[in-house]
Parts: sequence; structure tokens; C-alpha cells
Amino acid sequence: MTEQEVAVLRAVGVVHADDLPPERLRLGQEAAIEIFDPYLPALKGLRDHAYFWVLCWLDRSDRSVLQVDPLHRQGEGPYGVFGMRAPVRPNPISLTLVKLLDMEGNMLRVDGLDVFDKTPVVDIKPYIKGDVIFSPPAPFRPLREDGFMERYLYKKALRHHQEDCADLALAVRMALLAGERLGDVSADDVRVRVTGSACFADVIQGLTHARLANPPRFFRESGPRNACVWEKGNLRLITAAKSGLAGTAADVMALPLADLMDVRQEEAG
Repeated sequence: MTEQEVAVLRAVGVVHADDLPPERLRLGQEAAIEIFDPYLPALKGLRDHAYFWVLCWLDRSDRSVLQVDPLHRQGEGPYGVFGMRAPVRPNPISLTLVKLLDMEGNMLRVDGLDVFDKTPVVDIKPYIKGDVIFSPPAPFRPLREDGFMERYLYKKALRHHQEDCADLALAVRMALLAGERLGDVSADDVRVRVTGSACFADVIQGLTHARLANPPRFFRESGPRNACVWEKGNLRLITAAKSGLAGTAADVMALPLADLMDVRQEEAG
């Protein structure tokens, strides 16, 4: 095979999903994957895994594009498609981590798939514990799109904490605010000091990727109130839950900021 030749890919299945606008697709959706009959034996053992990678052939993508401007980030590009997750690329193969919700016969119901209806599936690989890199060095390129960061952080928090609770929602709201003031809260120069419940602290650590060492960025202290001190350079941001705060995760996400937390910004000493 010469460098100009390509291998033959055979679709092993097809996606069944409602057509959704791009802002929904970027963070995934609930969908079904139909596995074609000749490949049913390949599903043995898949149910043992809660998450798996889905590789799809993006048959509607432009294969001639090698560089693109990041969405809604004018003047920062273009970037090469090998350095991005853009759907346009020489070989438009997508890679998506999904959660297995149900499996019956040749149908897999999943959450988090980010492709259109009728997209061919070319492979499935289990997500294993060895795939985890807690805080990988990587650029932070959030979309400047209304609601994107909230949806992104909420999904990230759920994957880390595995429970949709009020403390999770509070941590997401605080991280959103900190991101607006400090930029990327997962950057190595952002230090995070947490008090409050174990759930709250767990979500904050998951959202910030803050380690106890190398470099030390995460500190937890005892205290009855869910609060977080964020520091970057000489800037300190303090976010603390209002006394008596109660309700569900949905309630916390819907509350006006002034009713949810006390916020103070000052110079770090």
C-alpha cells in the first residue's frame, strides 16, 4: 500500500438520533447505535463497561479542509485540524466517549453521542481505567456561545462525581463565575482552597483538575459552609454559598447569583 492509498473501512453499525442543532451536538445527546448482524459477536463483553469510545465516519464532512478558525474565537486561528476536534478533516473519523444506558439485541442506547442521525459507525472500543489522565497539558479553547460553558462544566462534573446533586450544581456555578474572572480554572497557575461537604470538594477538584502536588493547587479545610477561594497571581476570588441554601440541583442552577452565593474579589496577600 502506498502513502496515497487508503484502507477500506466497513461500517459495523449506524446511529439513530434526532437531528439537533450544533450547540446540542457539541456536548452530545442520547441516541441509539444499531449494530449490523454480521458484527453481533463483537458485542460480547461490552456490557461490562459503563463507557466506551465510538468511532464514526462523518460522511457529510468536507475532506478537503486542513485548517479552520475556532468557532466564535475571531483572530486566534486558523488551527490545523490535527490539533482540533473539528469534524472536517482528511479522513473524517470522529471519536466520542459515550455512556452505555441500555443494551438489547443489536441496539445500544447511549448518552453523549455527538453525531447526526444515520451516521455510519466504524468501530467501538471500551473505555478503561488506564485511559484516564487526570490533568493533561492542553490548551483551553472554550466556545464563546451562550450557555456552552455551563453545559460543558455540568457534563464534566457528572462524569467525575457520578451523582447529580445540589452540591454538584453549586460547584458548577462557582466554577463558571471563577472562569469568568480568572480564565481557565484548570490551569496550573490557579490555586483552589475548598471548605464544605465532601461532594462539593470532589466536584471542585474534578472541574479544576487541581492536584495536591506537582504542582500543589488543591487544598481542603474543615468547615460547615460550602465555599471556595480561587487565587491566580495577585487576584483572589472568594465564593461562598448563602446560609440555609437548599433545594435540588435544578433549583441551584436556576437561582439568581445574588441568592446563591456571596462573592468577594480582592488582591492576594
